[in-house]
Amino acid sequence: MAAPKQQSPTTNAASTHVNLDIGGMTCASCVSRVERVVQAVPGVRAASVNLMTERAQLTLAPEADPQAILEAVNSAGFSAAWTTDTPPQGHPSQDAQRSQQQRRMLWVAGLCTAPIFVLDMSGHMLPVVHHLIGGWWLHVLFMVLASIVQFGPGWQFYRRGLPSLWHGAPDMNALVMLGTTAAYG
Repeated sequence: MAAPKQQSPTTNAASTHVNLDIGGMTCASCVSRVERVVQAVPGVRAASVNLMTERAQLTLAPEADPQAILEAVNSAGFSAAWTTDTPPQGHPSQDAQRSQQQRRMLWVAGLCTAPIFVLDMSGHMLPVVHHLIGGWWLHVLFMVLASIVQFGPGWQFYRRGLPSLWHGAPDMNALVMLGTTAAYG
């Protein structure tokens, strides 16, 4: 008895393989959302999105409308631009600039949060400190420092989280935004 002949996977010669740069993704939820939105466009046969390279690899049928794909990604709250089929080279200057900006925001948040933590916790640990430094001015100081953190370094979560809520697909930015807003309030 002869073994059944195995069929090798075939691809339709009419398919086109293209890459799409995607901006604004921050988590796995963003990746699945972009894949879902792109695959819903008529003519898109397959879509695979990579968070680290910020790139989508698409297999398109001849009837696929490239402009409709860009509009779908943009309407989902992300940015998109067509690239060539070459592997991603990365953008070291953009990555370095983004890292430096994130580091600055971390320092601002840390320097503004440290006094709140030290002054508030020391009052709980040593009641004498609470009576020495307590007063209305301390609450004003805490409000000013917390506002700097919430609307300075924390603004990035509003910028990314609000659109994801608006589109009905909340991501981690929306979760952080809601949690910090509740704590701030």
